[in-house]
Amino acid sequence: MPTPVSSATTTGGPPPRADLVVVGGGILGTATAFHAASRGLDVVLLEHGHRLGGLTTQASAGGHRLQFDSPEEVALLRESLEAWDHLGDLVGEPGLDLRRVRNGYLWVTRDPARAASQRTQVDAQRAIGVDAVTWLAGDEARRSFPFLAPDVVGARYRALDGWLDPLIATRAFADGAIRRGATIAFGTPVTGFEVSAGRVSAVLTATGRVECGWAIVAAGPFTGEILALAGVTVPLAARLRQRLYLPAVPEVPRDAPMTIDEDSGSHWRPEAGGAYVLRPDPDAPVLPATHDPVAPRAFYDLLLDPESPVAVARHAPFWRTTWERRSQHWYVTAGQYTYSPDHKPLLGPTAIPNLGINGGYSGHGIMAAPAGSRVALDALLGVVAPGSNPFRADRAFAHDEARGPL
Repeated sequence: MPTPVSSATTTGGPPPRADLVVVGGGILGTATAFHAASRGLDVVLLEHGHRLGGLTTQASAGGHRLQFDSPEEVALLRESLEAWDHLGDLVGEPGLDLRRVRNGYLWVTRDPARAASQRTQVDAQRAIGVDAVTWLAGDEARRSFPFLAPDVVGARYRALDGWLDPLIATRAFADGAIRRGATIAFGTPVTGFEVSAGRVSAVLTATGRVECGWAIVAAGPFTGEILALAGVTVPLAARLRQRLYLPAVPEVPRDAPMTIDEDSGSHWRPEAGGAYVLRPDPDAPVLPATHDPVAPRAFYDLLLDPESPVAVARHAPFWRTTWERRSQHWYVTAGQYTYSPDHKPLLGPTAIPNLGINGGYSGHGIMAAPAGSRVALDALLGVVAPGSNPFRADRAFAHDEARGPL
């Protein structure tokens, strides 16, 4: 039987000491706590709020894919996909239902130049081991996906990609950590660090002090702010990401893949009897981290009004019917995704060798959480040497202008 999270949690202050303190109760923090507790470490996870996955995790579409363009990212995602395949057995909850769907990821374009680029990208992904990815010309894409617009000229597709429920995954990692002796302290904001001889000796919170041998910050948009309490600066930028949920959209094919318009960044996928519709704004300003990000109602019009330049109806015309029906049942949730200069995560020790970071996934935190958290922990503990960690926090960042917000 699963161990409920409440059986090993506290709201009256954290324990006085731990081998490892994890800051943040989203999917990255709980995955880190699970990996550490599985190694026999005494782990305390500190969460500012009173529930798990309450910031960026709850605004995610839950997607997972192998379609990346660098060998190190493909390796990270491949390890994570294997973990998702067997998460129930991994955490000690056989039969765990992640609400996982493998309808694939479909990237479409109406631009002939971008279609040519897609073909090159697919060839490059195959060369670094991305299996089952293919490029489809417009007519071929419409035969497979009849909902596509007549002016779609190209698409890249991988049928093995898909999505899962990130809150179920977060809870599963937390329960798995608790089964292995970890403690979760809710309502415990971090207020500072004690640093002596160049190392963290304790984490300070609003409800008590935790002496520790290591600490790692996995606090989503607050990661940089919390590390700054120890005098550590990391190159992270928090930008608003929003998700529109329509509970009842009969026009959406239930077997549709995650469908992404590469021309606009707008994308959607089925969700139960409805759909998630999303679009990262490449021009979104960098904002201070907040526990209550803005979720403007105008996001609905931006994505569903067929006259909008980024409307999903431009690549999938059935969305026009959804707009014309004007359902009153929809809502927008929001979170802040934390971007690094090269859109790859920062994993492992910081300038303080026993203070780590697990963040900066640039929108890929859900899909990479299992492997990324393992790498962050291994690097912090010295199991992975700095030279073998392509995601080390002090690497040289080569910003790739071709990498969009997705």
